[in-house]
Amino acid sequence: MQEGSIVASPTTLLYCSWMLRIVCTRPYAEGLAAMLPCFWVYLHVGEVVLERRKALGGSVTRPDEFDKWIDMYSGDGYVKTVTKFQQLVEDAARAADGATRAAMTAHFKRGCELEWMFWSAAEKLEGWPPELFPVAVPERRKQVEPRRKQVSRPCQ
Repeated sequence: MQEGSIVASPTTLLYCSWMLRIVCTRPYAEGLAAMLPCFWVYLHVGEVVLERRKALGGSVTRPDEFDKWIDMYSGDGYVKTVTKFQQLVEDAARAADGATRAAMTAHFKRGCELEWMFWSAAEKLEGWPPELFPVAVPERRKQVEPRRKQVSRPCQ
């Protein structure tokens, strides 16, 4: 890994792996329900941060990237995208049988929990624990005791 490269936190890896597993292995409707919390939460956060930016006015400076992020996730285009996605989920739920709707609900709930964990991990600046094993693995020592000779036995 190159110095300065970005490494996903354990929670980010968990969330993305879970979502990919659902989307790749479960029916279409379940995949939609699993992804909806991500879209919806980003919209909510974008709108909340936009209101905070308006309230603060010019009293605070921030990097341009922050303003671009706020504008993207609170903008009309993203609102329309999320609204369309919500409609896809609703349509899929209406067309699904009871077992699929129950699975959709479970995936949506788990997605909400993982979204909460994702944002919490970001707030805590979650990282990986210190490396448990050295990068260079020492050579194996020569075996002190001689190996026992293997005796072949015929199949019984």
